[in-house]
Amino acid sequence: MYPFLLAIVAAKGTTSPTESVNLSGTAVSPRTWAHISIGGNEAVVSWLFGGKDGGTASIARGEVQRAGYDNGVQAIYTSIDTGTDWVIPHNFQEGPYWFRGTLESGDAPNIGLALGVWTSVSNDVNNFSFGWQKTGGNGTVSGTVKVEIATDSGGSNIVATGYYKGTATNEP
Repeated sequence: MYPFLLAIVAAKGTTSPTESVNLSGTAVSPRTWAHISIGGNEAVVSWLFGGKDGGTASIARGEVQRAGYDNGVQAIYTSIDTGTDWVIPHNFQEGPYWFRGTLESGDAPNIGLALGVWTSVSNDVNNFSFGWQKTGGNGTVSGTVKVEIATDSGGSNIVATGYYKGTATNEP
């Protein structure tokens, strides 16, 4: 079901844990998250990939979560599916992993980390996140981002790829 599932064997001495690295969504059928703010002046949707516990809001290490906000107030913040968390087990010891997002279509995310840059995410530092924010009047911003995970800072060893779409809409 998840074609990008790959077992990573850590090279830490002779007792090495095995971890599964997984991203979901395809270019044709990305993971999709939409949020509509009615009567407000701000709508936000975000995708978050946890690197450490207690980092970004309530995201746990290894989880993939989505968030939706109205006017700066957290409305929805949830894990999408424990089967699609980016690393299992969550208490991974390998790392850091490196994440990169690339705009595939639509509007570029206007909140979160910069696209096109490999960002370190390990079990004790950082989270990787991006999202779309629509402020000031009615309308929609929407785009799809390809997310890649590599085991090196230059991205020569990509171990997982997934596609994530966000749509933020303000309505009267």
